[in-house]
Amino acid sequence: MTTHFVHFSKDLLLANVLGYVVLAGMGYVLASLGDCRRLFGVAAVTYLFAFPPVLSALNLAVPRRAVGYGFSGINMAFAGLLPVLLAIYAGRRLDSRIRVRHAPAIFFASLTLVALSIPRSLVTISLAAVAALGTAGYIGATISALWAADRKERRLQGSRAGWVDVFVVGVATAIGFPITGFPATPIRDGAVVNLYVHLLGFCLAFIVPYVGVEIGVFEIGVHPES
Repeated sequence: MTTHFVHFSKDLLLANVLGYVVLAGMGYVLASLGDCRRLFGVAAVTYLFAFPPVLSALNLAVPRRAVGYGFSGINMAFAGLLPVLLAIYAGRRLDSRIRVRHAPAIFFASLTLVALSIPRSLVTISLAAVAALGTAGYIGATISALWAADRKERRLQGSRAGWVDVFVVGVATAIGFPITGFPATPIRDGAVVNLYVHLLGFCLAFIVPYVGVEIGVFEIGVHPES
């Protein structure tokens, strides 16, 4: 459990601290502007205290002689939360027809790029194909929701200046940052990047809050029309 907070070099520590500031900071901004700070707070506490033992236990499912350390798996968890926060933010600040159920569009897009960035194998190619199909399906569902002629659905009015900028930066962070956690060459300075734990952290961190919101554990409303 504590190995996730252990770093054997200053460079690794600095990189993980910087990653945490970027991901957690972006998540907090989206949660604050999307009026879902409780969701972010519960998720953050879960990632920091519950995920270390869970990821460590799941890591043992792949037997190998190695010493695991570093905070990057937890950082990837915060990256996995961003698609959910982006969907909530977009629904409140950009267009009320966007729902949390559209969040997998960003998640699968990021997962597709991740699968294509790591060393090629049958598993990674299959993952990329499945993720690409998921991306296309959810993007199609999102577009359909935006073009649906439902007069009962109120669309947010007024200027979107600034709100779109935050959304674009959030999407760039959600899609771009995970790629840095899954390098094409997983060997760095004599150590091997634990792609397995990174993937677990990223996927579990998306699934848990996504399901939580969808089943009503967290009540996410729609921002009133202005």
